[in-house]
Amino acid sequence: FHKIMDMLDDEVADPRFSKSTALAMEQQGGRLAEPAGTPIPVVFATIPGYVYKGAELKQDGQDGFAR
Repeated sequence: FHKIMDMLDDEVADPRFSKSTALAMEQQGGRLAEPAGTPIPVVFATIPGYVYKGAELKQDGQDGFAR
């Protein structure tokens, strides 16, 4: 769990922002993992041969993406 959290939050675990964070990282010996590059691509599932034939998603400033 701690390695995953170190990979996901490079700003929260930045010792320049908090003395308590700096002390905690010093006690554990530094980061357990380097931060991952963003954005992180996520694929929930793939179905071989499936082609999506629905409406194209359009970016919406309010809600993110909509149909």
